[in-house]
Amino acid sequence: MPPRIGKLTSLQTLSQFIVGKEHGYRLEELKLLNLKGELAIKKLENVTYRREAMKAKLQQKHNLSLLKLSWEHDYIGRYSVDVPESVLEALKPHENLKRFHLKRYMGVKFPTWMMDAILTKLVEIKLKNCKNCELLPPLGQLPVLKFLYITGEVLAHIKKLVVKGCPKLRSMPHWLPSLEELELRDSSEMLLWALPSLTSLTSLRICEFSEVSSLQREVENLANLKSIHIELCDKLVSLPWGLSNLTCLEFLGIWGCPLLTSLPEIQGLISLRELSILNCMALSSLAGVQHLTALEKLNVEGCPDLVHLPEEGTQNLNALRSLRMSHCPNFTSLPVGLQYITTLKDLHILDFPSLQTLPEWIENFKSLRELSIWNCPNITSLPNAMQHLTSLEYLSIWQCPNLEQRCKREEGEDWHKIEHVLEIDIKGLGIIIEQSKALDEAGKSMHLQRLLHKKIRTAIVDQWKQLKQVIVCKVSLRRQRK
Repeated sequence: MPPRIGKLTSLQTLSQFIVGKEHGYRLEELKLLNLKGELAIKKLENVTYRREAMKAKLQQKHNLSLLKLSWEHDYIGRYSVDVPESVLEALKPHENLKRFHLKRYMGVKFPTWMMDAILTKLVEIKLKNCKNCELLPPLGQLPVLKFLYITGEVLAHIKKLVVKGCPKLRSMPHWLPSLEELELRDSSEMLLWALPSLTSLTSLRICEFSEVSSLQREVENLANLKSIHIELCDKLVSLPWGLSNLTCLEFLGIWGCPLLTSLPEIQGLISLRELSILNCMALSSLAGVQHLTALEKLNVEGCPDLVHLPEEGTQNLNALRSLRMSHCPNFTSLPVGLQYITTLKDLHILDFPSLQTLPEWIENFKSLRELSIWNCPNITSLPNAMQHLTSLEYLSIWQCPNLEQRCKREEGEDWHKIEHVLEIDIKGLGIIIEQSKALDEAGKSMHLQRLLHKKIRTAIVDQWKQLKQVIVCKVSLRRQRK
């Protein structure tokens, strides 16, 4: 192309500009040109400084509808990735741009004007051979984007991909060799067909797929998975039987799947540490959970049809430290199998309206540190076994009228059963910290941290010789009447 094209100040159409290093071929030639339509800028490897790129004044060219930026393959390795990153940052186009193509960009990250999604009029994006990039822009925030082309090695280093609210999107790349985290939400179920090829995945989240009834083969071969969330899938009735093949899986969360009735064979999940099941209204059984020998935390909430837990084999759950069960209206007593899980440190029993008593075998929980009993109105009293829970440090009772009355400090009929407990929270109104109980400084710090997450009317902090600072935020203080 001819040199010093910038002198043609009335020029409005320039489909291609090839950057050179000599005067007359640099980006500054574009500064005064009021271009419209299409502009392709090639050989950007000849631009080595941000200030050179800024002289193109692309942000002032409001009549451009298509911008193509490209580097040549032979520039790779000639200088640091910082150079193309700073150059592309300075080539920010006007917000009227409708189509944008980027080729052979070797930066690790995209510019802020792409990551902030400010080009809201874009209808087309093409990314080709941008193989060093590790994070895609939030393309879902571009409201009128209709066409997205990603080719070559642009996704070779992508580690996380989120696809939200794309019901018309029918496919996604199958070659994502570095992808570790994937979230698919409120989109076409056809996207799930790509899952078997994404073998590098370690975290998978599937949310708001209202028409999906089963996940039979999509996940069973993803051997590197450590975390699976399945959320708000209204018609999901079964999980894949091949789930037990995922021997590296550490977390399994199933939330808001109202038609799911049972779990598949899960005894092969030898690494599973946390199982969380929330608002699965039809779930009636947790068969197989007793085989999860690495399980440390079990959370079951909002499963009104659940009528029992396994009674045999629960002694195998010798790693279980935390158990939280909520809104299980059909339980009249605690599951018998729990008595063999002697490693429990935290036990939370919430919304058990039919529960009438706590069993005496609760004394088996020699390591129990926290116990919460909320909204269990039919429990009439605490068992004598409470006195044997010598490791218990925190007890919370809320919306249990009988217990609230019987556990009144020093005068309630059950007070003697719990007076050894370091912190007692009744009705959410008070916290008692007894300095007379043996407690090292580390333990005190832990209890103070717990205090700050609760609605406290009274807090007594006494004789903490190593305490240097207490910060309390968002607290309304009232002067105590004398």
